[in-house]
Amino acid sequence: MGGKSYVPSPLPWLRDGLTLASLEAALRSYPYLGSGQPEHDLLLVLEVPSNEGRLVQDQPAGPFAERRFVVRYVREIPLPREDVPTREESDVG
Repeated sequence: MGGKSYVPSPLPWLRDGLTLASLEAALRSYPYLGSGQPEHDLLLVLEVPSNEGRLVQDQPAGPFAERRFVVRYVREIPLPREDVPTREESDVG
């Protein structure tokens, strides 16, 4: 499969996944999908307008054989594991 292979997976779907919050706020407040608390800090990676973040070239822009990629900008936001809500915390109430 070449240097990078991606295993197909079903589309992400969450029963209560629609919200009016910004993407960052929604990701910060959504309960961790694993069991218990995450073992490590998490990293939110959000696409942002040009020149507001780190430049990455990871979006294919043509056939694999041509190796062309589109430029995009991302902002990386560390999320300490202690600040990640768990399912147990969100079920209370």
